[in-house]
Order: sequence, then C-alpha cells, then structure tokens
Amino acid sequence: MSKGERGSAIAESPVSTLLVLGLVLSVLAPLAGGVRSPQLSIGPGRLIVSAAGLAPPFGWVTPASIPAIDSGPPTGQNFDYVVVILLENKGICDILTTCGGTAPYLTSLANDSGLATHYRDCTSYSLPNYLCLTAASSFGCTADPPPHSDACTDAAWNATNLVDRLESAGLTWKAYQEDMPRNCDPDNDYPLYVVKHNPFVYYSDIATNATRCARVIPSGASNHILLDDLNSTASASNYMWLTPNLCHDMHDCTVAAGDAFLSGLVPQILGSPVFQTTRAALLITFDEDAGGQGAPNMYTVWAGPVAKRGYVSSAAYGHFSVLHTIEANWKLPTLNGNDSAAAIMDEFFLGGDLTARFVYSPTWPKGNATVTFDASSSSSPDPNATLQYRWDWTDDGTWDTPWSTTPTAGHAYTPAGLYTAALQIQDSGGNLNGTTREVPIDDAPPRTTASLSGPLGRNGWYTGPVTVTLTATDDRSGVAKTTYRLDGGPAQDYRNPILVSAEGNHTVSYGSEDRATNVERAKTASIRIDTIAPATNVTYSGTLDGDVFVSPILVHLAAMDAISGVANTSYSIDGGTWTNYALPFLVGNDGTHSVQYDSADVAGNVEQTKGFSVINGTIDGIALSSRATLTGTAGLSGWYTSDVTVALQLVNGTSPPDSIWYRLDGGAWTRYTKSFVVRGDGLRSLDFNATNGAGLVEIVHHLPIPIDTTAPASTAKVSGTTGNAGWYVSSATVALSATDATSGVASISYRVDGSDWLAYAAPI
Repeated sequence: MSKGERGSAIAESPVSTLLVLGLVLSVLAPLAGGVRSPQLSIGPGRLIVSAAGLAPPFGWVTPASIPAIDSGPPTGQNFDYVVVILLENKGICDILTTCGGTAPYLTSLANDSGLATHYRDCTSYSLPNYLCLTAASSFGCTADPPPHSDACTDAAWNATNLVDRLESAGLTWKAYQEDMPRNCDPDNDYPLYVVKHNPFVYYSDIATNATRCARVIPSGASNHILLDDLNSTASASNYMWLTPNLCHDMHDCTVAAGDAFLSGLVPQILGSPVFQTTRAALLITFDEDAGGQGAPNMYTVWAGPVAKRGYVSSAAYGHFSVLHTIEANWKLPTLNGNDSAAAIMDEFFLGGDLTARFVYSPTWPKGNATVTFDASSSSSPDPNATLQYRWDWTDDGTWDTPWSTTPTAGHAYTPAGLYTAALQIQDSGGNLNGTTREVPIDDAPPRTTASLSGPLGRNGWYTGPVTVTLTATDDRSGVAKTTYRLDGGPAQDYRNPILVSAEGNHTVSYGSEDRATNVERAKTASIRIDTIAPATNVTYSGTLDGDVFVSPILVHLAAMDAISGVANTSYSIDGGTWTNYALPFLVGNDGTHSVQYDSADVAGNVEQTKGFSVINGTIDGIALSSRATLTGTAGLSGWYTSDVTVALQLVNGTSPPDSIWYRLDGGAWTRYTKSFVVRGDGLRSLDFNATNGAGLVEIVHHLPIPIDTTAPASTAKVSGTTGNAGWYVSSATVALSATDATSGVASISYRVDGSDWLAYAAPI
C-alpha cells in the first residue's frame, strides 16, 4: 500500500485537503458577514471554543491533547516542561553557516526546529540581559557587578522574579550552572564559572532562602545532573535553566568549541524520556549580540516535540518575549510592563493542529529485540475524534500495518543500523498527519581509548605524574558511562582525567557501556613512573698510612635505583673522556687527580654528577689508622719484667665496619675484639693493622715486646791459701760471675763487710 506522504512530516491526501478547505471556507464565510459570538464548552480539564457549533477554525488553539486537570501543577498551553540554555555574545551570523557562521550543529538544529531570525537582546553587558530574562528588567545595570553591591543590583535584590510566579502557581523550577563549585554560589571562585551568568543569586528571596538555593545547583560533570533529572517527570522541573561554563557558552572559547559541546548535549536532552514522552520545549538563545555578524539579531531556536519543525519567523522578538511566552503558557501574571508588552512566541508551537507524535522504547534498542512504539501522544483539535494509526517501520513507502485504533505496536529490527520509522494518523474526518523518527539499533559496544600525558622518560617510563584521559565513542546510541580501575582497585565512574603520581608500575583497566547497554571488553593501559634518579656510592681499595695512600687507588662505583633500575654508570678522570663503568679502575696516588661520576636509570633520570680529588695520595674524608697500648712492669732498656697486656685501638675509622687484625711472633692473623695478655720471656713481636673489609688496608705496624721475668744468677769464686775450718791463711781473691738466659746480665754489684755497694769490674 503506497503512502499518502513522503519527504516532510506532514502531508494530506487530495480528499483530506478538500475537506480541510471546505472547513476553512465554511468558517470564514460566516465571519465575513459578521463575527459570531463564540460558544464555550468546558469539560474536565478542557476549554473548547467553537463558532456557531462549527469545529474550531484552522489555527485556533484548542488544547485537545492536554490531560485533565488534577491537584498537580497547571498544564501549559504549549508545553509542560521547558529547558532554557543561554549562550554568550554572538550575532546570528556568527552561528548560522548559511550567512557566514561556523556552527554546523546549531545550523542543522535551526533547520529542523523553529528559528527566530529577528530576536534581540534588551541591553549591553551580560548581567542586565540575564535579569531581563528572569525578572523583566535590567534594573539600570550598565555593567556586571556582583549581587547586592550597588544601586542596580540592590533593585534586583528586592524584585519579584519569575521564580516567584512559578512557585505561586505550583510549578517547579531548577537552575543548573555548569562548573559552579557549590549551590547558589555568589562568587567568581572557579575558573569557568562567573556569578554574572547566574541571575538567580541576584534575588534575595532565592539567595537567602536555603530551600530555593538548593535548586540553584552545579550541573555536574558532563551536565549529568540535568540529564539525570530529564530521565523522569518525577525528577524534572517544569522550568529548567542551564548556564554552560565560560568555554561551552562561547564566551571564552570559539564558536566551534561551543557548537561541539551542544552537539553532544542537545541530542541527549531531546532524546531524554521527558522530551520523548511529554510536551517539552527547548529554547537556545544568546544573552547579547556583542556586535557580532548579523547583529543586532541573535540566534534563537525553539526545539522539541511541541515545536514546529523547519519553521522560520522574521517577527521581532526579544528577551521579554521569552519571559512573556513562559508566563502565558502557564497563565502566570506578568512582572511589569516590559514583559506584558512583549510579543508572545506562540507561532513556534504546534498548537491545535492534527499532530502525529510517537515515542518508542527502549530508548536505545538492540538488534532482534522488540521495539515498542506508542503514538498515544498524538492529538486532534477535535476532542471527540477517534484517531487511527498505521506504521511503516523502515520508511520505505510501504505501510507495514493496517489502520488501527490501537496507538501501540511493536517491531524488531535487524541488523544493527539507523532506521527511520514513520507514523501516519487519521481522524474521523479523514484528515491525515504523519511524522517520522530515526530509530538507532545498536549491537556494537563503544570504543574507549586512553591517552597518557606526562614527562616521558626512556623505555616507556615516565619521570613525573601521568594524566590518563579516556575518550569513548559509540556509533549509534552514544556512550552511557565509562568506568575504570586503578591498580585493581574498585571500579569508578570516569568523569575527569585520572592523575597517577605514585612511583612504580601501575595498571589502569577501563571500558565503556553505551545507552543500549552494550558493554565494551575491558582494556588496560600500563603506566610506569620513576621520578627519582639513581644514587652512586664510591669506595676505594689500597694501602693507607693514616690518610695517605701508599699504593695506587682502586676505585669502585656501585649505583642503586629501586624503581626502574640502573641503566649505566660512567666516570671521567682528570677531565678526560667519560667512560662507561664496568670494572674498578686505578687512580694514581702521586700528584693531583680528579674523578667525576654519575649514573642514569632505565627511566632516564640522571643523577647529579659527583666527584672526588686525590691530592698527594689523600682523599678528603678517607683515613684508616690504629695504635697499640702496652701495659706491664717496665724494666731496663725497654724490657718488661712482667706479662704485658696489649690493647689495640682505631685512631681513624669506625668499628664496625672497620676492624683491626694482629698476630704474635709471626703466627696466624686474628681479628682483634678485646685486649689480650702476652706471656713468656723473650723478645716477642706484635704485628697489627686496620682494614675496612672492603679494600682499604692500613700499613702493618711491627711492635717488639721484650719480656724477661727471671732474675740473673751470680756466682763467686775465691782463690787463696786455705787453712782449717774454711779459713784462708793468705790473702783471698774473689772473682764474681753472673748468667741470664733472656735479656742478659747488665751488671754485678758487691760490697765488703757491709760497706757501700760497688760495681764489679774485676776480681777483688
């Protein structure tokens, strides 16, 4: 069966066209002869206007699709929910590519929505225009002062504002401020948030009211708080305001940057459950033209299911018109003469025409899964009309279902791809209307890439903190969330780049899920960080006499690096060529020499160069010497006449690691631990020296220890003529002699008959 419409969303058969013409003519003819008093018919939640019993004329507003009134907020004339996004400082032709602009996404949105080509600001500077949009006055502000700080902001501080009107009518509201650090922030204390773009904190009955301040909130990373609220009418407010940050609103960044931001955000708003299932409207405009291309006119678009598509108006509108449109939509009292005199922008809404609308679920279907389509939000100006529905699942020109009064149907798509579903409705009079919607079928998971930035060293190592930026893309439904784990920790939602700063090896595992619940297989990124250079230690081998080397000096270099490891150590002698260190090297102990050395690790960190000098065999701080202390009874000529106690002591050095070794009489070397006793007569010998156990050795000290503990033995030989009884009968000659086996006889002394002692020299 061929369709009665193709190309546009609305078309009529020849028969229905004639019916509509007949209806219009039948209405216009009586009016030409005189205006008839309209009749009012009031039903539950509906007000129907007719002339002489005729159906309402084409173009009259007849809220046939408005639900019955209950105790909740009033139903709007054109919409029940509205989102306002205010951008910064551009003329219309800074935006539209059709007249020289550079915003392709906003241009395409204008082509598919309602565009006001002659929309203007109310004054210069940001703040006054924000006040115009929320309180119908600039209050005389000619700059951007902070809240409650001068005459104009004092006037605003005490003024009645749109929030007062909304709450009085039982309507809800919320203001979202991108990158605002905390609720209701009145300061300029964050890089991309400024208070002049937040009009709500300029009114005292908001700024000083904790309950109201709780509705002036940060919009969250990627504006997820706003998007989360749009998931349900239970969380969405009737009036929602979004101030993007200073980059995304084009104040500080380019038009291209703002357009890219909106190309990601606006489809999520328009695709949200609130916009797909209710009468919701989106307004995007600018605060002032700032002398841009096309000034004084500014880009202004109404979009959403209640807005006309492909509609352009050159009527004159301004900020007061937006305010009056919102007030009129909910029958709110105007604030002053500015908004009450402003033109209402009703022409951008579908109003009372026969209108085909439908939603489908799930919002992001998968292949081979049944997609449920619901056209119950379609409406007719005749409240008693019975609508019929038929569907073309692929918009191929053939209706796939017959006419039915049931507004719901289902279809499963395969393979994955972007399909267009078409709906046509017919009222009791045979009038037709149709619409189409794209249906993305998504079976493919997102793709996430990780980019690492930081000071790159060598061999894949970083020498400082690393920032990990995750970027996810999805070809159909879009990315719902990206998660990651750091070093096997708990899964976390990715919202901002990840900073990894700790030393060592790290693993970031990550992946994304799209709105169709396709989950990407986890990927990993390895990060190795080493910020600390290696440390090289120098030691020496050689023979020392105190602090003077008496041999060439053997130099040992040992480097340590706890993270990436040592890559190489190098040295230079006397300013010569640098050489990679492999084995210990010799430096002369005569004259003057200088040695420099350093090490690099695998990550590329290079140690600060160190060095030492050799001056006539000495190196500053290097010395090793020991001494012995002998304790005993001293005799003559250096001999001891008792056992000798030996104590050895380090003069230069530290024990440990330095130690003293000794040996007695050429015996085995023994490590000195405590004093010891030398016993036994004779000319004993002690050898000793100190060592550090790592190559430094003191010269050997040789110390004799002469001990003689035995006295000499002396004899006397008397010669002469002997008589009886031991008497000599002649003069006697006495010859003295003595012997000593160890130290020898030093002298013989004698005395005669108790006289003085005399040294013996010859026989007496």
